[in-house]
Order: sequence, then structure tokens, then C-alpha cells
Amino acid sequence: MTHMLSITPHKHINLVMVFCDISS
Repeated sequence: MTHMLSITPHKHINLVMVFCDISS
């Protein structure tokens, strides 16, 4: 998992980042 979720202010981006991490 990346720490990007903590850095990104937009929750929508957080969901996308998490989804990408899970898909990888």
C-alpha cells in the first residue's frame, strides 16, 4: 500500500489509489 492516500486531500483520489493498489 502506498502512503499517497495520506497525502491526497481528495477522498475520491484516495479511493482510486487504494483501488489501484488492490488491483496491482
